[in-house]
Amino acid sequence: MKKLYPLIWVLILGACSRPDCDVLITNGLLYDGTGATPQQGVVAIKSDTIMYIGPEKKFNAKQTLDAQGMAVSPGFINMLSWGYSSLMEDGRSLSDLKQGVTLEVFGEGTSPGPRGNKADDDYIGFGDAMKALENKGVSTNIASYLGAASVRIQTVGYDNRKATEDEKKQMN
Repeated sequence: MKKLYPLIWVLILGACSRPDCDVLITNGLLYDGTGATPQQGVVAIKSDTIMYIGPEKKFNAKQTLDAQGMAVSPGFINMLSWGYSSLMEDGRSLSDLKQGVTLEVFGEGTSPGPRGNKADDDYIGFGDAMKALENKGVSTNIASYLGAASVRIQTVGYDNRKATEDEKKQMN
C-alpha cells in the first residue's frame, strides 16, 4: 500500500494544477457573435492566442481583468471603413479599437488603390496599397474590395458620362 501513496499524490497534484495564461478575463458576460444568449464565463489568453472561452475555470494568470457587469465579445467588423489614410498616418487605430473594431474593410465605392496616373511616380496599385498598410504594421486586421469607383476613375476619370464600350472592356 505504501507504494500507492506517491501515485495518489501525483494524481491529486495533477488534478489541482492550473493552466498558465497571460491574461484572464473573469466575470464577463460572454457573447459569441452568433446571436445566442450570452453566458457568464472566462476568457484566457496566452501570448496572442485565446486559449479558452467558457464557463468558470481556474488559471494561473499574469494579469486578471474583472469584467463584472461588462460584455465580452469577439471583435467587430467595420464593413464601410474609410480609415486607410488615417491608418497610414497612425496605424494604432485607437478610435476603432476602443469601440471593439478588429477588422477594417475598405473599398465601398473607392478603394485604397489604384490611385494616380500610371505614368506618374505617385501611382499606387491596389496590391501595393494593401502591402503598404501591412508594412506599416497597423493594429487592426485589414481587407478591401477593389472599389468600382476607383476602377472607373482610372479608366473614365471624373467625367459625368457613360463609359464607352472600350472603357467597359478595360474596366473588366
